[in-house]
Amino acid sequence: MIKSMYTTIGTNLAGEFEPTFHIDRDDTQSLTAKHEMVASNIRFNFETLNEDGTLNYNNLINFLSTCEERNEQIVNLSCEHLDRKQLILCARIDQCDILYDMLIKRGVKAVKLVGDVSSKKRQEILEEKVEWQVIVATLSLAKE
Repeated sequence: MIKSMYTTIGTNLAGEFEPTFHIDRDDTQSLTAKHEMVASNIRFNFETLNEDGTLNYNNLINFLSTCEERNEQIVNLSCEHLDRKQLILCARIDQCDILYDMLIKRGVKAVKLVGDVSSKKRQEILEEKVEWQVIVATLSLAKE
């Protein structure tokens, strides 16, 4: 990737591909994301289709966000990995509420980051002034 970048912006005076800056990994905090595919037996809901048979994305997201079996799987998987900090991203606030409540009922130190959480509280959560194991957030808020 570095070489392709320098193909666009050029090389150093010696004609070599060389980064113009260096970041020492010890000076940065990094986050390692782990994505796991989880099989499920969730039956397809035909209400997620438009009249012409094409997929209605909003209906699909609503169906997946409120599917009890799927949310149970998410919480179970989260509870298996409480030895590390976790971020669960949701497309809908309703799903954040559902997952947050399920995690709290299991004794997990969970926090919610959604639009109605004050910016001061968000900052406290992100700076870890509030103790948490799992953050449940909307994707749109996490992008900020």
